[in-house]
Amino acid sequence: MLEDDAYRDLYYDAATGPLPSSLYALDREGRVIRTGTFSKILTPGMRLGWALARPEIIERMMMLKEEGGTSPFTQHVAVEYGKDGVLMSHISALVEAYRAKRDTMLSALERYFPAEATWTRPAGGFFVWATLPPSVDPAQLAARAHEEGVDYMDGASCFAGPPPTPGTYMRLSFSLLKPDDIEEAIKRLARAARSLM
Repeated sequence: MLEDDAYRDLYYDAATGPLPSSLYALDREGRVIRTGTFSKILTPGMRLGWALARPEIIERMMMLKEEGGTSPFTQHVAVEYGKDGVLMSHISALVEAYRAKRDTMLSALERYFPAEATWTRPAGGFFVWATLPPSVDPAQLAARAHEEGVDYMDGASCFAGPPPTPGTYMRLSFSLLKPDDIEEAIKRLARAARSLM
């Protein structure tokens, strides 16, 4: 089993309870391979990751990895940055910044989105999942949002199969924009949604 754990270090709700154990930590039979990336915790675009698994699994994985795609310089940067607690301090700063952005988006959704909408309150990561009633046509919403100068990912395309319940799903990212821009984007997206309800 592969555990893709790219966002684990970006946990925003430690004050309300501990982060649940990883699948790797719960695995007693050595079947889980846990993977992560530095692109979320060190710098975007850093195509460098890591894996935790039984030694014999790592050995087999290494047989498949021919060097040539991973920059040795990038690897050295990650190692040096990880020394002496510097990376952990950096992650703490990221958690504070992203938590503020998440909270800005949640507050804006509460103020501007239609009462019929629902959304998640993510404990980590970069995205809020919002859902509008199925009467809102996804293609029309995307067009209206574009007219308003905002964009989002069509959430339905993120499911392996049909969505579990009817609705118009949106994956809203809060990682890139400044809080004021997040507020304005949600206001515009809400205007687009309301125009179709």
